[in-house]
Amino acid sequence: MIERNPEWRAILKINAHFALGTLCLGAAWLAWSNVTKEWWQLYIFAVLVGLTGVLQVLDGMRHLWRFFSRSRQLARMKRMGGVPRADHLASEDDLRKRGMIR
Repeated sequence: MIERNPEWRAILKINAHFALGTLCLGAAWLAWSNVTKEWWQLYIFAVLVGLTGVLQVLDGMRHLWRFFSRSRQLARMKRMGGVPRADHLASEDDLRKRGMIR
Protein backbone atom coordinates (compact mmCIF):
# COMPACT_ATOMS: atom_id res chain seq x y z
CA MET A 1 0.00 0.00 0.00
CA ILE A 2 1.23 3.46 -0.83
CA GLU A 3 1.57 5.70 2.19
CA ARG A 4 -0.10 9.09 2.04
CA ASN A 5 2.36 10.94 4.28
CA PRO A 6 6.13 11.02 3.80
CA GLU A 7 8.15 8.92 6.14
CA TRP A 8 9.16 10.97 9.14
CA ARG A 9 12.33 8.94 9.59
CA ALA A 10 13.61 9.99 6.18
CA ILE A 11 12.83 13.64 6.93
CA LEU A 12 14.61 13.44 10.30
CA LYS A 13 17.62 11.79 8.66
CA ILE A 14 17.86 14.54 6.05
CA ASN A 15 17.54 17.28 8.65
CA ALA A 16 20.13 15.60 10.89
CA HIS A 17 22.63 15.47 8.01
CA PHE A 18 22.14 19.14 7.23
CA ALA A 19 22.29 20.17 10.90
CA LEU A 20 25.46 18.16 11.59
CA GLY A 21 27.06 19.46 8.41
CA THR A 22 26.26 23.05 9.36
CA LEU A 23 27.66 22.57 12.87
CA CYS A 24 30.86 21.03 11.52
CA LEU A 25 31.33 23.79 8.96
CA GLY A 26 30.74 26.41 11.67
CA ALA A 27 33.28 24.76 13.96
CA ALA A 28 35.78 24.58 11.09
CA TRP A 29 35.29 28.26 10.33
CA LEU A 30 35.78 29.19 14.00
CA ALA A 31 38.90 27.06 14.28
CA TRP A 32 40.36 28.41 11.03
CA SER A 33 39.72 32.05 11.90
CA ASN A 34 41.30 31.80 15.39
CA VAL A 35 44.58 30.09 14.47
CA THR A 36 47.87 31.62 15.59
CA LYS A 37 51.44 30.43 15.00
CA GLU A 38 51.52 28.65 18.35
CA TRP A 39 48.23 26.86 17.64
CA TRP A 40 49.02 25.64 14.12
CA GLN A 41 47.36 22.29 14.91
CA LEU A 42 43.99 23.99 14.61
CA TYR A 43 44.55 24.12 10.85
CA ILE A 44 44.50 20.32 10.76
CA PHE A 45 41.41 20.23 12.97
CA ALA A 46 39.68 22.86 10.83
CA VAL A 47 40.40 20.99 7.61
CA LEU A 48 39.19 17.65 8.99
CA VAL A 49 36.04 19.09 10.55
CA GLY A 50 35.35 21.15 7.42
CA LEU A 51 35.70 18.08 5.24
CA THR A 52 33.32 16.21 7.54
CA GLY A 53 30.83 19.07 7.29
CA VAL A 54 30.97 19.13 3.50
CA LEU A 55 30.50 15.36 3.34
CA GLN A 56 27.51 15.55 5.70
CA VAL A 57 25.85 18.26 3.60
CA LEU A 58 26.47 16.25 0.42
CA ASP A 59 25.04 13.14 2.07
CA GLY A 60 21.98 15.14 3.12
CA MET A 61 21.54 16.31 -0.46
CA ARG A 62 21.84 12.71 -1.69
CA HIS A 63 19.15 11.57 0.76
CA LEU A 64 16.97 14.51 -0.24
CA TRP A 65 17.33 13.56 -3.92
CA ARG A 66 16.40 9.96 -3.17
CA PHE A 67 13.41 11.07 -1.07
CA PHE A 68 11.99 13.29 -3.84
CA SER A 69 12.65 10.73 -6.58
CA ARG A 70 10.83 8.10 -4.50
CA SER A 71 7.91 10.51 -4.00
CA ARG A 72 7.74 11.11 -7.76
CA GLN A 73 7.80 7.36 -8.40
CA LEU A 74 4.94 6.79 -5.97
CA ALA A 75 2.91 9.62 -7.52
CA ARG A 76 3.49 8.14 -10.99
CA MET A 77 2.36 4.70 -9.81
CA LYS A 78 -0.74 6.22 -8.20
CA ARG A 79 -1.67 7.92 -11.47
CA MET A 80 -1.34 4.63 -13.37
CA GLY A 81 -3.77 2.70 -11.18
CA GLY A 82 -7.51 3.03 -11.14
CA VAL A 83 -9.85 3.71 -8.28
CA PRO A 84 -10.25 0.59 -6.11
CA ARG A 85 -13.70 -0.96 -6.34
CA ALA A 86 -15.45 -3.63 -4.32
CA ASP A 87 -16.20 -6.87 -6.11
CA HIS A 88 -19.13 -9.10 -5.30
CA LEU A 89 -18.64 -12.70 -4.29
CA ALA A 90 -19.62 -15.32 -6.81
CA SER A 91 -22.88 -17.04 -6.00
CA GLU A 92 -23.71 -20.64 -6.85
CA ASP A 93 -25.78 -19.49 -9.83
CA ASP A 94 -22.81 -17.53 -11.22
CA LEU A 95 -20.54 -20.54 -10.81
CA ARG A 96 -23.05 -22.83 -12.54
CA LYS A 97 -23.47 -20.39 -15.44
CA ARG A 98 -19.70 -20.33 -15.99
CA GLY A 99 -19.46 -24.13 -15.79
CA MET A 100 -17.28 -24.26 -12.70
CA ILE A 101 -19.64 -26.44 -10.66
CA ARG A 102 -22.56 -28.72 -11.56
